[in-house]
Amino acid sequence: MVLSPRGAAIGALTTTRPVFSSTNFSLNKAFYEALAAGDTATRLGDLMKSTKNHSLSGSLNRNFALLGDPSMKLAQAEYEVKWTSKPDTLSALKKVTLRGAVYTQGTTQVTETFNGTASITVYDKPVRFRTNGDGGAAAEYSELKNKLYDGQVTVQQGRFTVSFVVPRNMDYRPGAGRVSVYAIRSDSLADAAGQLSIQVGGAAANPADQTPPQFRAYLNDSTFQDGQTVPANPVLWINTFDASGISISSAGLGQDLTAVLNDTATYILNDYFQAQPDDYQRGTIRFPFRNLPAGSYTLRIKIWDNYTNSTEQTLRFIVAGESGVQLTSSSLFPNPFKERLSFSIAHNRPEEDLEVTIRLFSMSGQLIHSFNHLYYASEPILTGTIELNGSSLFIDPKIALYLYDIQIRSIKDQSVARQAGKLLRVP
Repeated sequence: MVLSPRGAAIGALTTTRPVFSSTNFSLNKAFYEALAAGDTATRLGDLMKSTKNHSLSGSLNRNFALLGDPSMKLAQAEYEVKWTSKPDTLSALKKVTLRGAVYTQGTTQVTETFNGTASITVYDKPVRFRTNGDGGAAAEYSELKNKLYDGQVTVQQGRFTVSFVVPRNMDYRPGAGRVSVYAIRSDSLADAAGQLSIQVGGAAANPADQTPPQFRAYLNDSTFQDGQTVPANPVLWINTFDASGISISSAGLGQDLTAVLNDTATYILNDYFQAQPDDYQRGTIRFPFRNLPAGSYTLRIKIWDNYTNSTEQTLRFIVAGESGVQLTSSSLFPNPFKERLSFSIAHNRPEEDLEVTIRLFSMSGQLIHSFNHLYYASEPILTGTIELNGSSLFIDPKIALYLYDIQIRSIKDQSVARQAGKLLRVP
């Protein structure tokens, strides 16, 4: 997890020998309390020290260690997000509008130079859970589990507005929910964050809505046809629309967004849904399947709106046996070129680790330049730029015609595909 070349955790507060659930609970509780009390100067070592000093359990406390850099500081947003007006109470089937803004930390001054996008997730009240007590006394904890809304809105001059319809499936008892906001400036050089409280409960009186949601589902890309053959790692895309919005609440029994594969495996899609920017009525689900065996498949999809109306659709597809990585298309451009080349490579192994090697030769076979890059969990189309300024390309300015070789290699099964072509260079 810490040493993975694919990128993972920056560190781990983990065990060095067998531990018990009771000590695990007290240590985790102390860690989150230390994290909440920290500031921009807090380092991982400070968190570790506070965690262990506030979860003493004799020698068992020594069973935990920090794998990571104790001098590292955790990233915190430069600006904070706060409400600009008291938010409405979130009641079932009520259309609400929430208004917030980006502020300089510790001030009441709106940062009007902040323009960008804010990701907003709205939660129902915390749900209480109780551990089984295996290996120690049972413990209780609460978790923000039930989402009411998840989407993005535009931030203009430091201010944003989000509107949505609250799902029917929620906890009707009054209490405090949570709104999590993370905003990033359009130039990606500044961010803002906030965990905002909001009242949740009750129900609004609204006219009945019996119109089911609409959606279109496909695998990998929008040209998919029912019954088509796909790779072993296809990605399910679902584009949705409903006047009241799509329900991502998990509070309704049997009313989750689901995809059922061959009537055996059920996948819950609630956490994979996101509303379109500034439009709660439209949204997208992106769900990756992993390592499906070769064969024929039937995928039954069911979507619910916030009024608990539902729509079903069935997709049929075939997963072919492994035939190795393949280049669907590839290009190097511009052609003619001068000092820089860009590439676009389409392949049949999305979500896999792939190595791309591009070599440039003279017409006599002399290697002029070589480019190599490893793509983890690759996209269906790989793109990049090759700088040729420092290569030996210019040893003979009279040379105008070159050969290129594009090779793509699967890390999973070592299969290789390649394509070649010619390039002209502008002197």
